Amino acid sequence: MVLWCGPVSNVVQYSSLAQWKAEANVVGNVEGSVALNLQTTVRAIESMTTPGGPDSAAADVLPFAEALCGEVRMAYEAPPPADLGDYDTAMASFLQASESMRSVPGGSAASAEEAVRPSLNAGTTALNAFLAAIAAAPSSAPAATVTPAVAPSPSASVCVVPDVVDDQEAFAVSAVQTAGFHAAVVKKAFPNGTALPAGLVWATVPSVQDEPCGSTVTLDVQP
Repeated sequence: MVLWCGPVSNVVQYSSLAQWKAEANVVGNVEGSVALNLQTTVRAIESMTTPGGPDSAAADVLPFAEALCGEVRMAYEAPPPADLGDYDTAMASFLQASESMRSVPGGSAASAEEAVRPSLNAGTTALNAFLAAIAAAPSSAPAATVTPAVAPSPSASVCVVPDVVDDQEAFAVSAVQTAGFHAAVVKKAFPNGTALPAGLVWATVPSVQDEPCGSTVTLDVQP
């Protein structure tokens, strides 16, 4: 299978649902790899009009489209050994949303968000139904009622730097800010000459660890 953001490859097959729930994807469990990552990306899409206002250029929407498509590709690479009806419906809806976002010629972030709202709603509803069927916690309420994640309270002293290496810039910035940090993006090429996709985060400083809330996390992003 080839999605617009890249091919689905190195598919991992799990022998049991219990194994999939424990090991699916690179994060370690279904909550982190599928539900949580998709939820975070949906929230980022919902708040994408904030930095530049409702007149943000359509070009600014592309990183969000790439991030959502990338999450779908990862989900397809580690499918659960269970009834995939709702799972496939969810991924197809999220993929449709990503395709709609990247094809808004001359549009704006606001118009793109409005255009993909039905697909985001359908994807979130189907994913919740799948998670409920396998006795996993739902990812979120339907997308229309999801609000941007709130950063930790100012009274919190320590936050955890999220693992955003190999994520797209827009998703990574949103995840870092949601975790309670300031995000600083540095555009520089991966040092050993390996050709990485533009906009991919290949390192963070500091890496995944406890840090004072409100401090800055630097993202090294492939130009």
